[in-house]
Amino acid sequence: MLRFLLALVLALALVATVTRARGPRRFLFALLGLMVLYTILKLTGVIDAMAPSRTGVF
Repeated sequence: MLRFLLALVLALALVATVTRARGPRRFLFALLGLMVLYTILKLTGVIDAMAPSRTGVF
């Protein structure tokens, strides 16, 4: 799944670079911004605190 997402982002970056269209470039920047936000939240532990326990214990 992660490889598919990476390939999708790389394809979008290629399209945005080659066509120089505003739409794909905006979408690419928004996607990269969400990726940065996810990374920050993951590193600070916010996402782990919101996720349910996978050990079966509350």
